[in-house]
Amino acid sequence: MFSDYLEIFSDPTYFPTNKKTIQHNELPSVTNELSETFQLNLEKHDPNWITIFIKSEDEQQVRIPALWLSPNASKPHPNCSVNNNWNHTISAGNDLELNKWYHIFSGPQKRMEFYVNGELVGYTDVKDIIFNEFPLKIGAF
Repeated sequence: MFSDYLEIFSDPTYFPTNKKTIQHNELPSVTNELSETFQLNLEKHDPNWITIFIKSEDEQQVRIPALWLSPNASKPHPNCSVNNNWNHTISAGNDLELNKWYHIFSGPQKRMEFYVNGELVGYTDVKDIIFNEFPLKIGAF
């Protein structure tokens, strides 16, 4: 029996030291709606793209959900796969500042919404999201 939610981390966690993979069969059943919520505090910017989380076998396959931070500035890039685009990304606000806590939330509506500290910073209508049975990977992979 699946629950409606899964709490993966309860306490502050450092990445990539404590990155984690959760197998699909350990996750709540998702067929057409999904939301995520977490808090994030960056100690430094990275010169590379940083994976916060991705549900995929690799970065070139169907992904739902996925979140990256851009190189050098840490601008959030939420992503999902839809029927006609495996790399559907929305513009989501400004660069994240260092040493500041952010509450990040994605709502379960039939569109991809991205909130930072309670403010809607990006959204797009998404109708044909492709859900998958790949593992959920959390932390820099």
